Amino acid sequence: MKLYYVEKANCWVVEGCLSKYATDIISTQFSELGLKVIFCGEFVSVKEAVLPMTAKSRRSRGSSSLSGLRRKSNAYRR
Repeated sequence: MKLYYVEKANCWVVEGCLSKYATDIISTQFSELGLKVIFCGEFVSVKEAVLPMTAKSRRSRGSSSLSGLRRKSNAYRR
């Protein structure tokens, strides 16, 4: 399991196969802290993980560029 933070979208991405039990625990912990989290099997790029969440807000602001996004992989690994 790997954890990434997407600064521009203010959300965390959890990559890797997780059991429903682990997903529920992690989701609850993030929710209690008021943090957004996305779970995925494989994290290929920031654009793929963030675009579904931010496409509407970016269209309303007139910006379609995601070039300002960056990935932080220094959180933790298991």
